[in-house]
Amino acid sequence: MSMSKDIRTLCTSCRAEYEEAGFELIKIWVKNKEECDWCRVRLGWTYEVRGQKQHLRSSKGKSNGYSQTGRREFKSRRR
Repeated sequence: MSMSKDIRTLCTSCRAEYEEAGFELIKIWVKNKEECDWCRVRLGWTYEVRGQKQHLRSSKGKSNGYSQTGRREFKSRRR
């Protein structure tokens, strides 16, 4: 079974939001920047987006400040 890769062009700001939400981003080399797939305002580089990183929990089972699911809802920036 082959898994398709999630390839997105992200500007610096949107890339930071993805990383803060726990996604792993692998930069893919391209010659020129393109329009950001998320905000469609700024130019950005192309990345492979991989699933969210698992946050470690303390030994007592309490959260270390991160949400247990690690999910974050993004606000739409489209107008």
